[in-house]
Amino acid sequence: MKIILVFAVLLAHSAIADSLQLDFSAAALSGGIDGFMQTPAGGLPNRSDVTRPTFQELGVEKLTSYSVEFGFRLDRNRFFIGANVLRDVQNTQLQSDLLSQWQQFRAGDETSVQVQLDWHRVGYLRHFQSPKYDQLSYALGVDATLFSFHYELSNGVEMVDRAYNKGGYRIGATGRYEFASDLSLNIATFLPIHGASTADITSVDVAIEYRFNDILSGTLGIALLEIDYKDAQTFPNHVVVQMEPQFRIGFVLATD
Repeated sequence: MKIILVFAVLLAHSAIADSLQLDFSAAALSGGIDGFMQTPAGGLPNRSDVTRPTFQELGVEKLTSYSVEFGFRLDRNRFFIGANVLRDVQNTQLQSDLLSQWQQFRAGDETSVQVQLDWHRVGYLRHFQSPKYDQLSYALGVDATLFSFHYELSNGVEMVDRAYNKGGYRIGATGRYEFASDLSLNIATFLPIHGASTADITSVDVAIEYRFNDILSGTLGIALLEIDYKDAQTFPNHVVVQMEPQFRIGFVLATD
C-alpha cells in the first residue's frame, strides 16, 4: 500500500514534466521448482553430499513468488529497479541420509526447512520503434543483479544455517506488439554475463497486457526463471534453481 501511495504522489508530480514517464508493476508467480542447494563446510570435500539437498526431497515442490518493479523513462531511456521474493517454509520427513555443511541428517528424520531465493535488479533500457511496423517497439539494455540466499535445515538436534548475497550482470531485450490501443503482447528476456563466482540469473517473461484506463493495466502470462550460483572453492557452494514455466498475473500503473 505504501508503494502505491508513493507512486500516486509521483504521478502527480510527473504531470509537470511531460517528458517523464513513470511506471510501477507487481506480479504473483506460481509454478514448480527443481534444483538443489549444495552447501559444504569450509569448501572441503566430503562435508556435503553432491548436488543435495534437492528441493523435492525437502518438500519444496511448488513455489509462489512475488515481483515488483519501478521505472522511469525520459525520451527513449528507461531506468528501473526491481525485486523478486522467493521463499518457502516446509516440514518434511527425509527419505534418505543427508550430509549438509558437515551435519548429518538421517532417513526418517522429521525436518524443518526454510528457503530464501530472493533476487534484486537495477538496470537501463534504450527504446526503439520499428521502422516498418507501427505496432512494434523494442528495447535493449543491461542490469545488475543481487542474489540473496538463505537456507536453514533442522531436525531438532542438527542444524544448517547458511546465507550469502552474490552479484551478477545481464544483458536483456524487451519487445511490445500492440494489437489495439488497449491490448498488447509484452516479452522480456535477460541473460547472464558469466563471471567468477557470480550468480547467473536467466529470466523470460511473456504476458498479455490489457489497459483498463489511462493509468491501470492488467497482465497475464508465463515466466521462466533459472538461477545458477557456484563459487570457486575446492568443493563449492552450488545452488541451482529452475522454475519453468510459472503462471504469472499482475498489474501495471503507468503514465503516458
